[in-house]
Order: sequence, then C-alpha cells, then structure tokens
Amino acid sequence: MPMDRTAPFTDRDQRLVRRLHGLQAPVLITGILLICSGLAFSIWSRLQYQPRQSLRQQLTSSPLSAKTTKLFLATAEHLELLHPDTALEQSLLRDLQETLSLLYHTTALSVRWGWGMTTSLFGGFLICLWGERRRLLVLIEKLRQRKN
Repeated sequence: MPMDRTAPFTDRDQRLVRRLHGLQAPVLITGILLICSGLAFSIWSRLQYQPRQSLRQQLTSSPLSAKTTKLFLATAEHLELLHPDTALEQSLLRDLQETLSLLYHTTALSVRWGWGMTTSLFGGFLICLWGERRRLLVLIEKLRQRKN
C-alpha cells in the first residue's frame, strides 16, 4: 500500500485555490480579447499599407509616432526643396521620393504588424496559462476528494 505524503490543505491553501478558480474566467476572456484585438490591428495595419499614396498625405493622416513622422517629414521637405535641372536629375529625385515613401510605408507596416502580433502572442500566453492552471486545479480537486 503506497504511503500518502501529501500535506493537508491549510486555510491559506484553500483561499489560494478558490482565488485561482475565480480568476480562470477573466484570464480566458482577456486572452481571447488580446488575440482578437491583436489580429484585428494587424489586419488593419495591412489595409493601411498604401505605398502609392503620397508621403505627406500619409504622414499627416495617420502618423506612426511623433519622432518617426518628424524624421520622414523633414526628409520629404528637403527633397521638395530640390529643383532638378536635367531629365536625369528629375528621374533620380522622383526615384528618391518613391523610395522614401516606400520606406515609410514598410516601416509603418512592420511596426504596426509587430505590435499586433505581440499582443496576439500575449493573448495566446494567457490562454495557455488558463489551460495549464485548469489542469492543475482539476488535479488539486481530485487529490482533495481522495483525502476525504
């Protein structure tokens, strides 16, 4: 006959188990909300990706952050001050402006996508926490019933 080595539950242990039972639903709901909001934000960020839109219009309509906007806007303003004389210079300036616009749009997409995926990942972590905690609480309940 195996020897029982489990200590009896104290009042403190019982309060902890009750509190963990009570936190299960909020943890699950929070995890689901974080996953959904992160995925929605990532999808929204992809829909905002419009590299053909002018850089100035994009910067003023939905700035990524104050510092990023200031950097790109200052560079765009410097490019607007240039007055090319030859067709080659005009072509190079247009290419430079398109490259700057593409760089901004790609940066904005990457940062927004990253934030959305990080939020979803944290939501997934909470759901995993909920599942593992649920398994442990079931095991604790079985042990308590076995003792009685």
